[in-house]
Amino acid sequence: MVALCPAVAVSTSTRPVVRQSRSLCLRDDRVEGQFYRQRCPSRAPVLVLAKPRKMRQWALTRSTASEASVQEEATEIVNSRDLASVCPSIQPGLLMRSGCPFRTTKDAALERNIKNLIDLRNPEEWSKDDKAAHTSWKEAISSERIFQRLDDGKSVRWETVERSSAPEASIQLHRISVLDRNRFQKHLIYNKMDVFTIMKVAWFKCFDSHSLYNTIIGKVNERGLDGMYEVLLDTAAPEFGAALNVILEAAEAGKPTLFFCKLGKDRTGLLGAMLLGLMGADEKSIIDDYALSDTYGAVALGGMEKKELAGLDRSIFQRAPPEVMEKTLEYCKMRYDSLQGYMEFCGFGLEKQARLRAALSRKEAPA
Repeated sequence: MVALCPAVAVSTSTRPVVRQSRSLCLRDDRVEGQFYRQRCPSRAPVLVLAKPRKMRQWALTRSTASEASVQEEATEIVNSRDLASVCPSIQPGLLMRSGCPFRTTKDAALERNIKNLIDLRNPEEWSKDDKAAHTSWKEAISSERIFQRLDDGKSVRWETVERSSAPEASIQLHRISVLDRNRFQKHLIYNKMDVFTIMKVAWFKCFDSHSLYNTIIGKVNERGLDGMYEVLLDTAAPEFGAALNVILEAAEAGKPTLFFCKLGKDRTGLLGAMLLGLMGADEKSIIDDYALSDTYGAVALGGMEKKELAGLDRSIFQRAPPEVMEKTLEYCKMRYDSLQGYMEFCGFGLEKQARLRAALSRKEAPA
């Protein structure tokens, strides 16, 4: 987690300092006579990655230019396709995947008769894109449901917000934040790093924020994109389970669903792999579908790529090469027995899987 809003005062020291409080996470950057205090409200101590300012500014400039070009050039929904084009057993027009659709007009969704949207991005991404959303989308969404984990980390709930009362409003939006900063960072450090690295992180956390940042970024780059997917799968089971339940409910009602994240590559790619595996697609088809996203040249990790993970090797994380999904499928077999086993881990059991398979199945044999 990283704080966002600096306040300025005067200081003369030049060494970055990281402090931690049970109620506030504070980071002090004493640079060029300026004192920056940044706050993160929190109920428990969390890690603050304090990046060197020059590195942060360089990464922000580079990532903003790359991702802006993707959005500006999109005249239709980014990275969009029907899962039936990959797996012939799926009823065409019932289940689609894509990048964020809100900066285009809703015409493409209307052509496909979309009735449900599943947004896998996080609240920071929601707020930015909602401000820039095309007016036609705002008028088309009748209600918004937000999936939330409660303070115990296990209990969940849905919060419903009414959106548009326009006659043409017929789409229900489901917000399910798959990538949570705090869960991601803690799991990465305490479950994916060796004991020696954890000890180094604990030391640097107290005395050397620059080395702390470099150590964690180095490990993230070393583990690569498939390593990031492992953390996502391990930490977002309730969220993926919620998305699967929404798709089941919509499919049984015959309502077409579009699920997406920012670019339709990482979070969307994992959910797409589960659905294709459920519907009988072989591993090659799943891998080939994932690799279709290997052309967009941008990184979208819930905003972390611009802040606490700004030093990522973009040549790794902006890609979607086949070998990454191949390794991810192997990880699911090793840890969860299969993609279907992972869906059970998400709380989406065999009975629901059978219902979803029946609801999504093609009603007539393909020509």
